[in-house]
Amino acid sequence: MMKNIIKNKYIGLMLIAGLVSMTSCEDDNFNHSPSGDKPIVSNVGATTLTITEGSTATIDLSISSPISREGYLRFRPVSGNADFSDYVIGDGEKIDYANGEDPYHTGGPEGYIVKVPAYSGSISIPVEAVFDVTPEGNESVTVVLETYNNRELLVNGGGITYTINITNYVSNELDITFAWGDEYCAVDFDLELYDGSGSTEIVHSWGGCPEFIYIGTSDITTADDHENGALADGTYVIFASMYSLSGQSFNPPVNFPVTLTVTKVGQIQEVIDLGTHWNSVDGGYAQGNPDYAKIYLLTKSGTTYTLVDYETMETVFQG
Repeated sequence: MMKNIIKNKYIGLMLIAGLVSMTSCEDDNFNHSPSGDKPIVSNVGATTLTITEGSTATIDLSISSPISREGYLRFRPVSGNADFSDYVIGDGEKIDYANGEDPYHTGGPEGYIVKVPAYSGSISIPVEAVFDVTPEGNESVTVVLETYNNRELLVNGGGITYTINITNYVSNELDITFAWGDEYCAVDFDLELYDGSGSTEIVHSWGGCPEFIYIGTSDITTADDHENGALADGTYVIFASMYSLSGQSFNPPVNFPVTLTVTKVGQIQEVIDLGTHWNSVDGGYAQGNPDYAKIYLLTKSGTTYTLVDYETMETVFQG
């Protein structure tokens, strides 16, 4: 009887030891290739990318052997004058402490995080230069590709350096943006474009914050009312208005920080300060304010646009 007890204890201890050993081996190799060696990520394309705003290039990588689950890589910025608002790598997931982004709560250096699907032998990662209308010089950023988090993957040489050059987008398109401050987005402002008589609407922007109208150089097929194709030469009416306070009340009263920004894309920009025109006391059209709108005359001649304040007949933009 005693022998059986001792024997059973011995077998139990051996089983426990075996399970511990098996668990240890499985954990050690869980994210690795079948051989137990960590796969090596290598670059197979260009390491210098030149991208115009609004366009996309790719970073192409090879993986020496597949892993049984997804892995992670980080593109860490190390120098340059471009920031996260100027470019996007992968699907845009990133560690960005200024905006409270740390998707896996791992801390460490900031950068874009890219998932590598399980069993991948290669991967192409999109790099987008973000489109904006602002006239600005060319920008660049240098990033280092490195392993991230649990180091399921190793990067050839310990890191691969990429230079991303971003070229300013320049065109004869015109962007008109009507803004009144993020903190007042509940207040209802509208922006509309009419023909020269002011009776036929061409395009409008309602319900946004800010509102904008974008005039292209060719016909645009879009579901967005605020985008329009090319305009024929002639004079048009820009109608910028406050429709309603939308039930908002303000104590003390405020002047809304309204601006009308007119930009010939990538070339010329003029910011018109309208911060004294609308306030929380007089309200807008719905509150019976007779001065609920500002009217401008927009003249197009070839690729030149001229904007005139209808009340003062002052030219406020030309380009």
